[in-house]
Amino acid sequence: MLTHLSITNLTLVHHLELEFQAGMSAITGETGAGKSILLGALALALGDRADSSLLAAGADRAELCASFDLSGLPEAIAWLNTKALNNDNHCILRRVIANDGRSRAFVNGSAMTFFNVRIPGVKFWVVGADGQNVRPVEVEEFQIGTAETYDIVVEPTGEARTIIAESMDRSGMAVATLASRPGARASVPPLRDPPLLTMADMGMNHGSGGMDHGGGDMAGMDHSAMGQDMPSQGAAAEPMGGMDMSGMNMRDTSKLPSDVRIGPGIDMVSMNPVDRMGDPGLGLDNVPHKVLNYRDLVALESNDDLRRPSRQMEIHLTGNMERYMWSFDGKKFTAVSDDPIRFAYNERVRVKLVNDTMMAHPIHLHGHFFELVNGAPADRQPQKHTVIVQPGGSATFDLTADEEGDWAFHCHLLYHMHSGMFQIVTVAPRGNQPDVKRVGED
Repeated sequence: MLTHLSITNLTLVHHLELEFQAGMSAITGETGAGKSILLGALALALGDRADSSLLAAGADRAELCASFDLSGLPEAIAWLNTKALNNDNHCILRRVIANDGRSRAFVNGSAMTFFNVRIPGVKFWVVGADGQNVRPVEVEEFQIGTAETYDIVVEPTGEARTIIAESMDRSGMAVATLASRPGARASVPPLRDPPLLTMADMGMNHGSGGMDHGGGDMAGMDHSAMGQDMPSQGAAAEPMGGMDMSGMNMRDTSKLPSDVRIGPGIDMVSMNPVDRMGDPGLGLDNVPHKVLNYRDLVALESNDDLRRPSRQMEIHLTGNMERYMWSFDGKKFTAVSDDPIRFAYNERVRVKLVNDTMMAHPIHLHGHFFELVNGAPADRQPQKHTVIVQPGGSATFDLTADEEGDWAFHCHLLYHMHSGMFQIVTVAPRGNQPDVKRVGED
């Protein structure tokens, strides 16, 4: 059953949203009222031939979106399942038609990007991260990656407020309304200017004030030899525009550990991958209000494993952006499927993730929560299952491997995962080992 139809920039219609209920729906009106446009939009969403003459005057593209409830169509549900496209027995067909006549179609498409979430004019409190309670932090915006979750408490004032989730590249936004009465609306601000990558995103951040927990060869680099003045902590990173990069080696593989496989799948090596957990996210370092960053997160209650890590591990996030190749340590999953990341049962390990690419990656571990090493007291390090590793930087977490078996470990940008940025974490069987006594246990 058709439940929703959205039309944007199609012939005479600039924007229209229609909701359909169960039973018969009748579209009536005089000649010229637009009934054929509605039917044509539905046909386009279903795959009819399209060309640029269908676009509204002056529009760069037209967009049609039709949503269906497939509860009574087991054959359609089965087909979606075979393609890994089922979405709670719903199907969303989206068609985008460009002004050059080309078009793209999406079946149950979902976002694979980062979003910047804010409620203009309203401060709110972040009280949970990835389902784990944290000390309330008052902010006005946060960046969220795929698979991350945040719980917030908001006390809106006025008749209505707009909730905005703006894509990181500022190409679009999702909008919702907090309203005190049905039909109340608040203004929607325009999209902000697209952000620019900086020297820090190339792994050349020499003054972020970041913490180095990895103990690697780059931890003691002498930055003064580069002739760089050290900006104070929190200073905005320098944009790359207009800089002469010709003398810089962006692929100095001598900086990589010996277990990283060097090949065409690596087109960049971070020169100085400092800890960037104090960064709010791409495009948010210069906004005039408080933005959440990982260093703001402190666990509300004490963690139950206060042992010091018994060893350290460093994993490099590697890729070739032009060839769209993604991997861990230069090795795609197909090359490491018989060589998982191994942990002993109940082992306590410090893991440093180094991002040798110019993209942020939300790295997700199944089956476990880990503790971000973010400067919080050791017993209050926040627990998460997903951490964003900023471009050219690093992030560190402590893991207690207390769930035996095989677990997926991957970038949650699913195109990256399917391209090879995926590994298996194997926790050895417990066997006869005694469990480790945790804080708060008798």
